[in-house]
Amino acid sequence: MNTADGIIDLQIQRQIEKNIRITMYQKFKHWESLIFWALIFIHLIPLWSVSYFPTQDGPVHHENAVILSEYTNPEAGILREYYVINKQDLSNWLIQLLLSALTIISPLLVAEKILISGYIILFPVSVRYCLKAANPDSAYFSFFAFPFIYNYTLHMGFYGFCYSLVMVYTAIGILIILFYLYDLKSNKKNNLKIRLKNQLLTLFLTALPTLILMFAFLSRQGLGIKYSSTFTDRLIQLGGLTSLYSYIRTELWFAGIIVLILFFLSVSLLFNKFRNKQNDPYDMLLFVLAIYLGIYFLAPDEIANGTIINARLMLYCYFIVILWLGTQILTKTVKHMIIFASICISMFISGLNFTTYAEINSKIKEFVAPSELIRANSVLLPLSFYETKPSSPQSLPAYRVNPFMHLSSLIAANKRIVGLGNYQAWKGYFPIQAPTGRRICADL
Repeated sequence: MNTADGIIDLQIQRQIEKNIRITMYQKFKHWESLIFWALIFIHLIPLWSVSYFPTQDGPVHHENAVILSEYTNPEAGILREYYVINKQDLSNWLIQLLLSALTIISPLLVAEKILISGYIILFPVSVRYCLKAANPDSAYFSFFAFPFIYNYTLHMGFYGFCYSLVMVYTAIGILIILFYLYDLKSNKKNNLKIRLKNQLLTLFLTALPTLILMFAFLSRQGLGIKYSSTFTDRLIQLGGLTSLYSYIRTELWFAGIIVLILFFLSVSLLFNKFRNKQNDPYDMLLFVLAIYLGIYFLAPDEIANGTIINARLMLYCYFIVILWLGTQILTKTVKHMIIFASICISMFISGLNFTTYAEINSKIKEFVAPSELIRANSVLLPLSFYETKPSSPQSLPAYRVNPFMHLSSLIAANKRIVGLGNYQAWKGYFPIQAPTGRRICADL
């Protein structure tokens, strides 16, 4: 009788311990989700804390959005004289159409912030969605998305590329779910070779529209391949995660910490897999990573008038690593450490951006102040004397991103005038194009 009572007591104790673990896990998931959304709100603060979000190409997007919205205005005859709508190439229309539409309901600077806010919110959400599609318990790794939000491409003003990151992660998450549902349905009917063949066919058909558009774009623009960096340069940049460095070199320290964390986790997991002779289907992501690394080292620095190719490819290499790590089984302690480290790094980066944006904004306000003296229907010729390496302490600070390069486009957008510094007008693949004989800015 005593033995039976002891067994019952032990079972009750184990059930209580199990219930406690379940309750603690549910509380952790609840607080983890709240912290995630709180971080999204915090990362919006640097953007909305300043009047002008400092980017290199952002002002040109402003100008072209205004041209699109004002082009049919009877009073905007000077815009029609200097620009035509490019209906042949639609590759860069999405962002400028969105920005142009947003200017209908809000001032131009606010419209840009709404556009960027969409990216800041959707990027970590898409990463979280993708990770949870691969492994419902891997949502914690989505915190690693936050240090990547304010990356080099965003500060360059590559808004279309930034939104492509959102689309890619969302698409991968959808494909993972579709493949999982397909496996459930066909597990008993088809063998592994047939399922793999069908999945590869699905991937090819999914990528086919993109491949067609890419080859169509290259056929119009030509290859125009240029190499300006060596293998060693690219290796150093990849190891330093320089795609997170935009304004001040302190950003490289935090990028280095991210690299060390990802490297340590990856090496530890690979060592355990080799030692225990374990593998799982998501280890195929390592093969995908190898392909991305090959493309990163072999791709040109410029192609078809497109520049800064490798900084974009670098981000995808790291995002594949994050996705693979998120599919792996880690201890609760490691998960908590990942969340804590991601929060600390992203908060420090946000703090740096907060102070840097304020410093740059004071210079931008000084630059645009005389624009009130410019008359309507004017043509503005910008001459920039900005030095990438300041010659004296009184000079403007030198940044990797040049937020002053296209500020004349900001003036042109606000005054509804023609700015000859609109470089997109002579690229041939943006919505606004300079007609033949008016490509003055290309010769300056």
